Amino acid sequence: MANLPAVQVIAPGLFGPVAATRDSLPATPTLDRLLARAGCAPATSSDPDALLMAAFGISLPADATVPSAALSLWADDPRQPPEGYWLHADPIHLRPDRDQLLLFAGPSLQLSRDEADALVQAFNRHFHEDALVLHAPRPGRWYLHVPAAPLLTTRSVHAVNRRAMDRYLPVGADARRWIAWINEAQMLFYGHPVNEAREREGRPAISGVWPWGGGTLPRLSGGPGLVIADHPLAVGLARAAGSRRLPLDEANSLLDLQRPERTLVYWDELAQSLEEGDARQWSRELDRFEELASRLSQGLTSKGIGRLSLAVDGQTFELTGTDLRKFWRNAPALRKRLELIEG
Repeated sequence: MANLPAVQVIAPGLFGPVAATRDSLPATPTLDRLLARAGCAPATSSDPDALLMAAFGISLPADATVPSAALSLWADDPRQPPEGYWLHADPIHLRPDRDQLLLFAGPSLQLSRDEADALVQAFNRHFHEDALVLHAPRPGRWYLHVPAAPLLTTRSVHAVNRRAMDRYLPVGADARRWIAWINEAQMLFYGHPVNEAREREGRPAISGVWPWGGGTLPRLSGGPGLVIADHPLAVGLARAAGSRRLPLDEANSLLDLQRPERTLVYWDELAQSLEEGDARQWSRELDRFEELASRLSQGLTSKGIGRLSLAVDGQTFELTGTDLRKFWRNAPALRKRLELIEG
């Protein structure tokens, strides 16, 4: 099988947790078969961003911050490679809940281009003397340039979304100064005309920014020949490695393409649905992922694919066309593996 193309699929969120009942889930017979026949082992990381980096030859310590910002920025603003040290600084909404503040981020904030530009301009004027420069190539994805690498360990906005902010604040030698900046940005945005208008319209205020994932643009010596993904980190890695990149909508045409030795598919739609708390959308994305599983199964059977690796929520499933014929292998179906939130 060494001379046949290999396909790696990273699919965070496939095993939940999702707010559903087992009876309400769509049928996934092909995916069940792939999971049952595959060999299973712990993944090298439970962090999908770290798995993406590893696919391009970048290994990180288990507790390290994944330096995703510069790569993601290059995907969102492809005019030229970003220079210097960058962090994600995504816009957030903070909501009081008893004695804590819950953080909300992502598409649910529905931030417009004009709103983002106005808030970014206010931030850059205010923090000019600190040499902090905020950049918003996408209304909902912001990046912060700093003059030097801070001594800071941060948590991804995806890990904090819909949770109590105070439990995830940055730590490290420079943490006190950064927490002060986070608080200062909250005060700056409070009462800003953008937020006054949003509150009149019943939309969540933009309470500040969340810094995370800092680093510089890495030098890559190689990676998958083909990357099928929309996620900015995957797109940025493909750009940095010189890999061919196709949008995720073309994943099902995988067998019709001229495939290189290694192909990477980063399927983040399930994880996005979970982050937004949208169980119905997660079920729709599971249906789409079942279609991809069918195409991959066809590729293994026809020998168009030599080996398939599926990384899911801390586990890696690997199989070949020969493994598909091992009918005696019997493992739980997807609905038995799922972590459900029933209520």
